[in-house]
Amino acid sequence: MTNNRDMTPQRNEKILIDPNPSTSPISWVSSIFTNADDKPTSLVARHLVAAILRKRHPALDVHVVSAGTGKLESKSSSIIAIGSLTYHVTIEPTAAVIRRCKQDLSAGLKVILLVPNAEVNKAVALAQESRIVNFISIFGIENYVSLSTIMMSCDRQAEPIEAFKDILHLYNQRIHTTEPDLSSEIELL
Repeated sequence: MTNNRDMTPQRNEKILIDPNPSTSPISWVSSIFTNADDKPTSLVARHLVAAILRKRHPALDVHVVSAGTGKLESKSSSIIAIGSLTYHVTIEPTAAVIRRCKQDLSAGLKVILLVPNAEVNKAVALAQESRIVNFISIFGIENYVSLSTIMMSCDRQAEPIEAFKDILHLYNQRIHTTEPDLSSEIELL
């Protein structure tokens, strides 16, 4: 006999992680992407970065917009604007993403490009080809989220795990208020 849980597709379940407080925050963040299974990684990355910016800068307006007009571009990339900073968050650095960074530079904005750690070298190479490598900041998403967690814990004089939980709480709030599918919510075991 099969129960109802067995018949529920895996994609409806939340992202489950079990962060060990004695391990590095980068291992916690990496576990989010590892355990995301079939969830859209770009959506997870976008909301994690937006949650961090909202937490670090509660008085500033944090806008999340689509990165391009094409459907494929929009699914894998987004832009988070906060003041004169634009965070281009993408899981796949492409020439189109670099062109958008270049456009924002031309508009006088400060550009930060966040890509998966494994894609940083590719992003740097693309930025070099477009001659903007010295004008934008390129970081790995996992490193950015981890370092932000550590810095927030220092600001609060708290353990990094507490700052991480606060980020995840805000992340989950964002999922609840902006996404029709709640399967990208992150739950701590």
